[in-house]
Amino acid sequence: MTSTAAATSALVSIIVPVFNGERFLEAALRSAIAQTYAPIELIVVDDGSTDRSADVARSFPDVVYLRQGHAGAPAARNAGIGVARGEFLAFLDADDVLPPDKVKAQMAYLLTHTEVDCVFGQQEIFTEGNADSAWMYELPEWMRWAPDWERRGQIQPMSMVVRRAVFDEVGPLDERLLVSDDVDWVLRAMEASVAMHVLDDVVLHRRAHDGNISRDLAARRRDHFALLKSRIDRTRASSCE
Repeated sequence: MTSTAAATSALVSIIVPVFNGERFLEAALRSAIAQTYAPIELIVVDDGSTDRSADVARSFPDVVYLRQGHAGAPAARNAGIGVARGEFLAFLDADDVLPPDKVKAQMAYLLTHTEVDCVFGQQEIFTEGNADSAWMYELPEWMRWAPDWERRGQIQPMSMVVRRAVFDEVGPLDERLLVSDDVDWVLRAMEASVAMHVLDDVVLHRRAHDGNISRDLAARRRDHFALLKSRIDRTRASSCE
């Protein structure tokens, strides 16, 4: 994929799941293509959209486009990872936007700190129309189980750039979770002693709008209990080994 930077040898695959996201998808993809790091592989996984999301994605000639029946964002991300060729993985939701130096900043750290496997960064939240964004600033309940993570602040797990080999060792995203697949992955990575770092750089512009799936309080609570159960089950299993 063409970029404003000279190509390096480490390919980064950016996975973008979308479900009826034509409203914001073009802006998201343009922000990924405008990255100052190269080379980048941009993969859009259409999760059974019935709007013009497919047309938007296919209007970008360098985008790898996949379509699946509606199965949820975690399944779409896993499908994208399944075809990704990159040595590193990054993620972008179809309603968010990346600053131009997002990948460059995170890759610079990963390439100079070989002991670190996963790098996050800060997020800035912006509001579309009159949407409520207060819920985005609340520290999620799962951080009570991860005090080291809580000290990092309000970090979006999907702001990560991660070594593909390490992602595969931790395992795929849990497709049973509606809104917390990224949190579950981070918790499993912590349990596996994956070395992580959080940059001070803003690496994600996160959009608050009236259709955010994560604003569904009932879904967040269901995922919270599922996360807790999975964590307890893993702890019990490891204690029996």
